[in-house]
Amino acid sequence: MKLSKVALLAALAYVFCFAASANIFCQTETFGSVQYSRPEGWSKSEKSGVTIFSDTDQKTGGFCILSIYAAVQSSDSPQKDFAQQWQSLIAQPFKTTAIPKTDVQTDDGWTSVSGASDIETDGNPSSVIMTVISGYGKTTSIYAILNDRSYLEQLANFMASIKLDKTVADSPAKSAPGTPQNGFSGTLKESVTMADLTGAWSFGAGSVQSYIDSSSGDYAGTSTAFYGEQYFIRADGMFTYKFTGRSGNVTVRESDSGRLELAGGFLNFKFKGRSPRRFQLIGFMTQPNGAVILSLHGVKQDGPGFADTDIAQLCSHSKGYMMCVGSEEWARLPAK
Repeated sequence: MKLSKVALLAALAYVFCFAASANIFCQTETFGSVQYSRPEGWSKSEKSGVTIFSDTDQKTGGFCILSIYAAVQSSDSPQKDFAQQWQSLIAQPFKTTAIPKTDVQTDDGWTSVSGASDIETDGNPSSVIMTVISGYGKTTSIYAILNDRSYLEQLANFMASIKLDKTVADSPAKSAPGTPQNGFSGTLKESVTMADLTGAWSFGAGSVQSYIDSSSGDYAGTSTAFYGEQYFIRADGMFTYKFTGRSGNVTVRESDSGRLELAGGFLNFKFKGRSPRRFQLIGFMTQPNGAVILSLHGVKQDGPGFADTDIAQLCSHSKGYMMCVGSEEWARLPAK
């Protein structure tokens, strides 16, 4: 039974919902950053970057194929993400050109864009409903191909079960929630999200060296070197970067931008021009005046970072906040 235009529009009215699961399905699964409750009794198959569920009614000939794609980098425009994914996954394979009218919903930093269209599969009239979910620097595509409106309720329940991973960075440095203790000057968070990192962060260092003539013992001059870095991080993970350095009479200024990704206990800064930088989160401490100190340890792109035993041996909080050998302490000033 071919879906009517009315049925397609009705499907879009609830095809994606940010509410809690309706608990129609019982088995929860995770594919990349997407957690969902799988449709009960449907067949499952997997290909590179996509998980597929399908069901066929042998009596009526009705069918539904549900495809979930792994998250990829967002263009920072949900509508553009939808247009790109529609072109790649629907328009080209099924030879349909028009981008459909879309329904947009937003919640908790995520934006979903949904659209539907009539297509043909193996010469048979069918319909496709596609939802592209964008946020926190990534986008995930989900679409269903069906020829029977009886599947719409199951699709709506599936979409309502979805939970998306914002990706949280865990900190090995912990203290009791809400109370400074053990010599700390502020309160440590056990994990941080992108929302915690939003704002302007600064870090810098410098050195002054005086020279003495080895023959006469007289003062022979001084050299000064310093540098400062600033990251401005947005809630969607995009950031801008500024560097200023001076050595002697030479001043260097650079700027760049890119995307921050959180994975496990690591912060991955992917620049547009510079080489990527990866840090292990050591501590995120809020001071009594609202300022925040972010303690980071630079690691190789595939490096393991500090283990708990390393933290105990190489890190301390003698100044009231977490510091480690070779670490960086970034500061974010309190809001005025």
